[in-house]
Amino acid sequence: TNFFKACEGDHLPACYHYGIMNYLFNMEKIKANKDIKLNNEIKELKDSIKVLESACIKGNSDSCYFAGGHFINKDTLTNDRNPTLAAQYFTKSCDMNHAPSCYNLAVLYKHGDINIQPNNEKFNEYKNKTMELINKYGDINSNRIA
Repeated sequence: TNFFKACEGDHLPACYHYGIMNYLFNMEKIKANKDIKLNNEIKELKDSIKVLESACIKGNSDSCYFAGGHFINKDTLTNDRNPTLAAQYFTKSCDMNHAPSCYNLAVLYKHGDINIQPNNEKFNEYKNKTMELINKYGDINSNRIA
């Protein structure tokens, strides 16, 4: 696809779109055929996450948010749930003023998870940052906060 070609050229928004579209397409195929083990589609999910992780590391906040969401998901079909890694991706994205990532960190530190203890100080830090970003830029669902 054109997104894939642009991603190969390090166009990070294209990497995000390629990764998320491929991920969601294969997720739908798996859900539609839940009684059948679809190994190729599981591999495609994992490959999509790798694309998103790479774009995140290079500075795309949306990719960090989606990768974090994958690793925090309790129903991951790839059996790679990792709340610690999710927190790292959400933190990287929150540091880029991505309000939904800050919100997810607030929730994570309020309730805790595997290897992440509830932490009221961090909860308040991320809750306050979320509110600051919403007050400054608007709705938490805005595509680009910064």
